[in-house]
Amino acid sequence: MSRFPTRSLRVDTSDDHMLAIGVIAIAALARLLFSGFLDYGVDEAYAVSVARHFQWSFFDHPPIAFWTVGAMEFLFGSQAPHWLMRLPFVVAFSVTSYLIYDLTRRLFDARAGLWAVAALSTAPFFFASAGSWLVPDGPLDLWLAATAILLARILFADLTRAEVAESWLGAGLTFGLAGLSKYHALLFAFGAVVFIVATRHRSQLAAKAPWIAGILALAVISPLLVWNADNHWISFAFQSGRAGAAKGLQPFNVVQSLLGQAAYLLPWTLVALAYALVAPLAYRPKWLESANERERALFLAALALPAVALFTLAPILGGKGLPHWPMPGWLFAFPLLGKWLATGETRGSRAPAVMVTVSAAITAIAAFAVTLLLRSPLIATWALSTPGMLDGPAYLKPLYQEASDWQGLPAALADRDITFNDKRFAVALNWREAARIGAALGRSVDVAAFDADARGFAFLTDQKALLGRDAVIIGEWRPMLTIDDRFKDYFREIERPQLITLSLAGGIPRTMSVAVAHQLIKPFPLPYGATR
Repeated sequence: MSRFPTRSLRVDTSDDHMLAIGVIAIAALARLLFSGFLDYGVDEAYAVSVARHFQWSFFDHPPIAFWTVGAMEFLFGSQAPHWLMRLPFVVAFSVTSYLIYDLTRRLFDARAGLWAVAALSTAPFFFASAGSWLVPDGPLDLWLAATAILLARILFADLTRAEVAESWLGAGLTFGLAGLSKYHALLFAFGAVVFIVATRHRSQLAAKAPWIAGILALAVISPLLVWNADNHWISFAFQSGRAGAAKGLQPFNVVQSLLGQAAYLLPWTLVALAYALVAPLAYRPKWLESANERERALFLAALALPAVALFTLAPILGGKGLPHWPMPGWLFAFPLLGKWLATGETRGSRAPAVMVTVSAAITAIAAFAVTLLLRSPLIATWALSTPGMLDGPAYLKPLYQEASDWQGLPAALADRDITFNDKRFAVALNWREAARIGAALGRSVDVAAFDADARGFAFLTDQKALLGRDAVIIGEWRPMLTIDDRFKDYFREIERPQLITLSLAGGIPRTMSVAVAHQLIKPFPLPYGATR
């Protein structure tokens, strides 16, 4: 077997190692600072709300991200600052960044690892969402990167039989933790298995260790399997159906997907990643110095391509596609990009430094602009020309709705003499508003979403335990005009809705409605076959 790692392009790699650590540390501090200025996004508020109720798994995703959020709020309270709640995710991605550096260093060399982590740290999606937000991508990336390093050791290092067996067990554990983070882990496993079966490494499968590792991974993910078995396999049904039914060929959907990915990664980074990922499949480009390096490039391509190809091309059938879905695949193209940039640097090219510098500048400017837009009352008022009803430019309304807490909700309710106790619970008209309400009101208030698309809220509260209790129905003021017709069969009496005003990010007011409903007389029918 070939040595692991290969010879370096540079004699002294200690400088590259320290520079990589410096890049990771600076990026971590920047992400932490950025996270302290931003309100929760809708998905983060949802995570905070549903994570308060411990479950072995959750409706949308496996449990690790939710367990982490729930543990942080349990330790530090419902009023914990956002930066503190996000701290574990910032730390997790810092570790991920180092693992990507180490993976690249082991497969190629330290200079390639430095360029890989520099490009990764300046990509907007990995800087913000995967790098700090309360979403499953951060834990997923961490455990996939750890699994990739263990697989690389198994396949490309000169190990003893005992060391190979230990590495397989480690890979089983880390992959199980990836599976407990997000279902994307299945695509990573598919790519790894295809690579092993299709190459000389298939001999690994003749040993017991990989099969024991598979059993260990199943044991680790058993909580989500048990929860799904008890809930009609709803997570699998929901996630498999998110792409939607085929509606005939829709080529423009692929264009939209690529444009979204270009925004998340920056256009030049996306193009460079795509080249670095695809080129080794067709031939050995000059920046791969040997057949061994090409084999290692194919290993990375196998890990990356299933997610990238599936979530980029699937929308052509007319289904739904979101630009962050391919990102766990692109993560494993960064080592290839790092190798390409490092080789270009040794040949005197200034393009690598220009690309990373421009990416860092644009990501920093974008982070500052978003912060200013959301935090400056003057700029927010200017951006939304008629702020009273949040009826400003259509392209800005979703930003404020997505990125604004409802922290003023308790005070707005108190102004209407509406308070909560053990006999009152909150009702939202959809899961998004339930997420905002739950995050604003804290752990002590039960929140239910009376809607056919209640997401995880359908699995949180025992509907029978709500019988006889009063509810405070909160929602957008226009839909609230019809709540009497929608809910009259469920409550003994519903009072006339009252208007309240919340202060969103940047001081922008938002008009909502609230109505007190007396005595729930029968459970609201739960969606998805939920039985609580």
